Amino acid sequence: MANATDFRGIDLIIQDDGRLAAHLIHQWPDNAIKIVMKEPPFAKEGQSHHVAMTYDGSSQANGLKIYLDGALCNVDVEVDKLSDSI
Repeated sequence: MANATDFRGIDLIIQDDGRLAAHLIHQWPDNAIKIVMKEPPFAKEGQSHHVAMTYDGSSQANGLKIYLDGALCNVDVEVDKLSDSI
């Protein structure tokens, strides 16, 4: 994500609270999507996990998904206002 262009871009991060979050951003926060896992996913340090993110191109938060070890994660929608390209 590019700071100089209002964070335009895509990311999948581990937040400080341990939950995975995904962003699709044209201009933060007024033209973006952000979803966050409901619970921190990692119970034990040192374990390996497969994490994936998918997006259906709908410009809606329900089109953005996070998967952990092949299972769809329950998420909270924090921002659902994407109306331009990312």
